[in-house]
Amino acid sequence: MVTAIGASGRSAAIGERPKVLFRGLAELEGVVARLERRVAEIDGEPKSLRENAVDPVDVGKKLTEFEGVWEVVYPQEQVQIVTSVIAAVTCIERDEVRIEFSSHKPFRPASS
Repeated sequence: MVTAIGASGRSAAIGERPKVLFRGLAELEGVVARLERRVAEIDGEPKSLRENAVDPVDVGKKLTEFEGVWEVVYPQEQVQIVTSVIAAVTCIERDEVRIEFSSHKPFRPASS
């Protein structure tokens, strides 16, 4: 930016150079203001992440409660739920399975 201001200042008439410099400084002030706002946003992200953290104990409780719901869901709906949550299942060894969860396939209930 400084190089651009200097280059445009050299090509401008002597009387225009202060105007060119002031325009360049105004642009830099805008850039600095945007960067300061972004720094403030980034500073607030750890707090936001802490506030929205998932409690593993709470997740465990909710999964335990899910069993009752699962029992009343129709088999076709169970398949839809599982296929929307799991992207892949890979057998690594005879006694080891890797499950890859999907984060991009939303669950869509069957239409009646």
